[in-house]
Amino acid sequence: MNDMILLKREIQKSINLFYEQYQQNKLKHILQQTELRGYVTGLITEIAGEETENDPHELTGINVLEDLLKKILPTVESSYKKLTTSDEQRKSFRTHILNAVKGTLDPLRTTDAVTPDEGAIGEGNLDELSKDPRFIDVKLPSDKRNQKPKEDPKETFGIEGEDETGRNMAYGSYKQIEQAIVNAFSELGDPQDKSVFYRYLLTNLKLHMDRFENALAPTPEPMME
Repeated sequence: MNDMILLKREIQKSINLFYEQYQQNKLKHILQQTELRGYVTGLITEIAGEETENDPHELTGINVLEDLLKKILPTVESSYKKLTTSDEQRKSFRTHILNAVKGTLDPLRTTDAVTPDEGAIGEGNLDELSKDPRFIDVKLPSDKRNQKPKEDPKETFGIEGEDETGRNMAYGSYKQIEQAIVNAFSELGDPQDKSVFYRYLLTNLKLHMDRFENALAPTPEPMME
């Protein structure tokens, strides 16, 4: 009788040991699988990131534009998000930035060469003569043109009817990014690259400013006194 009891205890002990080892092995297997999945996921993410970063676009214009956007968008975003008093300020900012980009790049996109007339300077009015490429415009102290009051560059930059605060912020921002835009565009010689750069620059500025707008919290209602 005692032998049977001892045998049952030994069998139960063996079963418990087996079950414990089974659970440990199962847990170990789960941990290994989880660790493997995490490693694989991280590896895939890392590889994908490297591929995205190192895989250039088929058009040089897009690659140059991508580098430019990384430089100028932080400036645009910072200024845009400061305009929180009204929607009109941000709309004005947006309109002035896009208009300024066009104003800067449109002359650079003109490829028609102007061949000066090789003939002698003929008689004509002052405006016609001043357009001749051989005319050297020397401003003298007595010239009334020198007596014109200096115009505020923000007024020249501005668009009639748009919010003044938005205009001023756009002016300051654009002065910071204008040269970078000119430099990037000037790197391109291929007409297709220039066209793609121009169109996608304007499109991306619009889309990113849409994103900036969506990120702003709704303007709170003015408090009633």
